[in-house]
Amino acid sequence: MAPYSFITLSYSQDPITETYAAGINNNGQIAGYYGALGSYSGFLWTGGSYRTLAHPGSNQTNPQSINDAGLIVGIYSIQGSGFGGFLYNGFTYTDIVDPSALPSSTAATGINNAGQIVGYYYGNGLDPGTHGFLYSGGTYTELNDPLAVKGTFAEGINALGQIVGYYVDVNGNAHGFLFSNGQYTTLDDPSPSNRGTFAQGINKWGDIVGYYIDSNRAYHGFLLSNGVYTNIDDPQSSGLTVAKGINDAGLITGYYLVVREELGSD
Repeated sequence: MAPYSFITLSYSQDPITETYAAGINNNGQIAGYYGALGSYSGFLWTGGSYRTLAHPGSNQTNPQSINDAGLIVGIYSIQGSGFGGFLYNGFTYTDIVDPSALPSSTAATGINNAGQIVGYYYGNGLDPGTHGFLYSGGTYTELNDPLAVKGTFAEGINALGQIVGYYVDVNGNAHGFLFSNGQYTTLDDPSPSNRGTFAQGINKWGDIVGYYIDSNRAYHGFLLSNGVYTNIDDPQSSGLTVAKGINDAGLITGYYLVVREELGSD
């Protein structure tokens, strides 16, 4: 395994506050979200400081990706009203809504330096199911892995327009994919215990990060580089590490779970 060093990011010292680092750009800025009990606010981490992000009128804001210009995409939700995608330019939130989607069912998950956005949506009655999309130049293009039966989810896009994500097959199993030059390639972590692979981010070199779930339902991050899979498991993790984003320098963002034992007295 590569000699990785892990740095923990915590928005708050409150032990019940969760912090999720999602995307990282080439300037080292990180976008993610924090909170507890199902209520999350977004954050931008830059220069060692946190800035809170909140989509107006939402009860939950979940940034997913950030490009070098500081443009952030993500998902917001309003209690009882589903979810939506957004683009944030540092001042204004713009909703990302695929025209083929059911109301309140578009998620924006990745953005590159050209401003191209990927994500997924739940289709309307004429086109049901879950579909990935690419939003570029004001046009939405549907993305469907040909092996997908129960959904395609686009998660990340790099400077070359290569897209990664995952699809769900007829048996309900998840597989990662790379979409490049019009072709889909399936990505499956080779671990013998792998029960589902989820590709999440890609940099300009074609390095891909994501996670897989093993037979014990533990989550393991991975890096796929030059055809080789490397496990990314935070040493403090209690069986859950997810790798979400990677920049061109190879810095990886994600999150891990720590199970805390409660001490009691007789």
